[in-house]
Amino acid sequence: MPTFIVGTGRCGSTMLSSMLREHPSILSISEFYSHIIDYGGRIEPVFAREPLDGRDFWNLISAIAPRESLLLRHDLAIPEVLYAYRSPQSRFSKETGVPAILHVTLPHLADQCDELFEELGKAVTCWPSSTIRQYYDRLFDWLRYRFDKKIWIERSGGIFLIIDRLFNTFPEARFIHIVRDGRAASRSMANHLAFRLFLVAELLTDLLNVDPYEDSDRSRIGKLAPQMRKFLPESFDTQAFTEYRPSLQIFGEFWSKLIIKGIGILNKLPRRRVLTLRYEDFFTAPRKNLHKLAEFLGPEYMDPIWEEKAVQMIRHPGFSNSGLAKDDQTILQAACQPGFEALRAMGVVYDMVV
Repeated sequence: MPTFIVGTGRCGSTMLSSMLREHPSILSISEFYSHIIDYGGRIEPVFAREPLDGRDFWNLISAIAPRESLLLRHDLAIPEVLYAYRSPQSRFSKETGVPAILHVTLPHLADQCDELFEELGKAVTCWPSSTIRQYYDRLFDWLRYRFDKKIWIERSGGIFLIIDRLFNTFPEARFIHIVRDGRAASRSMANHLAFRLFLVAELLTDLLNVDPYEDSDRSRIGKLAPQMRKFLPESFDTQAFTEYRPSLQIFGEFWSKLIIKGIGILNKLPRRRVLTLRYEDFFTAPRKNLHKLAEFLGPEYMDPIWEEKAVQMIRHPGFSNSGLAKDDQTILQAACQPGFEALRAMGVVYDMVV
């Protein structure tokens, strides 16, 4: 059965996929969708309604996408990127750009990821014309057989952004929902370059009426303030981008929006197909939560040796609810409140004391 780890991003899903990579029977597919959609810029083709042939599908998943490439060119790669693009031994570099599936997905599975990329490309381009769902099934099963695993689990940061597309494409799927206190998640988003670029791109697209990273039309550039022009690809200013700090209120509202969207989809499913885990509980009761996760997947995946190994991988988060001025805490909590209320309705409760 297709299985996805879902959440808002900055909620502990990277830790979870790293743990699952150590399981002897599970193929942990990491950041596949987040990179082929190019941080939100290429959602439509990733869920194409028309059949594709093998070469079309390969071009989709191996594309050198503009938003990801922009960050690499300016040495702003996110910490999750595993591909050694700075190494002279690697096939791709920041100058050439890195194919979407090579940023994280293939390096997460194999050290010799360039060779795996070539092997996979030869297979995919020979596949017959199929629907996008059939291609994803073939791809994930190809990787599962390649690494001799029983099941695959895909995890992408911020996947609640497209959870409706996943639900429609994989209507029988199971979902592992990992949730983190929205105030801490929002503060982490604010310091994460991919989330910052996503919000910048949304604002620029709204003002220009085109995605500036995909389209060269600048007929409405007069709508942009001088500061915002520094984020266009042709005039990108690295220092301006790294110093740009949207308010925590914006990230809190974004977190709430994603939570409400995600829970709206998950509530449509039978309870047996959804497992909700709190990120914070992995620090207070790690074995209990890992056991709960394995039990959800099936009794054959309950492995005490794996659980002990996974416990050793738990690292305390970099952000909590402390360290903010009282007024900022109040503003952030108010922004996250709709999300907290949606979580409370499904039985997930956080302390609301500022």
